[in-house]
Amino acid sequence: VWQKEREDFEQLDKVTPTGTLAAHNHAAAKRAKRGLILNAAKHFWPRLIATSLAWVANDFAFYGNKLFQSTFIALLYPGATQYVQMQWTVLNNAIALTGYWAAAALVDRPWWGRQRMQTSGFVMMFILFLICGVAYPTLTASATGLHAFQALYFLSSFFNQFGPNCTTWLVAAEVYPTDVRATFQGFSAAMGKVGAIISDVVFGYVTQRVSFYLSAAFGIVGAIVTIIFLPDTTGMSLDELVSTLRYTKVSFETCTGSTTPSWCCLEEEL
Repeated sequence: VWQKEREDFEQLDKVTPTGTLAAHNHAAAKRAKRGLILNAAKHFWPRLIATSLAWVANDFAFYGNKLFQSTFIALLYPGATQYVQMQWTVLNNAIALTGYWAAAALVDRPWWGRQRMQTSGFVMMFILFLICGVAYPTLTASATGLHAFQALYFLSSFFNQFGPNCTTWLVAAEVYPTDVRATFQGFSAAMGKVGAIISDVVFGYVTQRVSFYLSAAFGIVGAIVTIIFLPDTTGMSLDELVSTLRYTKVSFETCTGSTTPSWCCLEEEL
């Protein structure tokens, strides 16, 4: 089915007549492409949920906390000069960069890989942000508490990079057929920016404590959709991914024929 649709579309694309016939074939090509995308969305909607909602969850927490990072630093060190605040910001960014390096080192390891990395990153963000929210009065009541608060915040930056901020854009470019990969990856990326915009607006109207609760909520949502809807593509090249996809999805019905069980997400296996 998939191959036939692809051949029909390529045949239409090769025809380059002029006048009314050209307009007709152009319209037919657009209909074929639109049908191709709708057909793919019908059968790969679980993966579209995983890549788009996980990206929303990540960008909400990431951009929300980064855009208001100066507010958080000012809370920790109310009398600090702008130069001192910038030093703490640089330190936070350095810790985040360390997380990204760790992600780069482990993202292709079969025993860790994409799905585990994204899930664990979201779970750790949920835990750390929830602690920041629940213990907010205690953490802000003393100098020792503020130091612990800062450690929790910096750790959240590490696990964000050692998790969804590394994997969301990667898996979205791997779990779809070649024909619609760019379209679905672009849609997922656009949804992520929607999450960033929402956090930018919402964080400006809520207290610092509430912002941590919201970030924790989006963290657990990201973990859930990753566990249920995201297949693990670790260790497979794009050629292998495309071949496996065509083999397991000839009828767009099941994943039961796959030689790589992790290729199927939990929802597809059920």
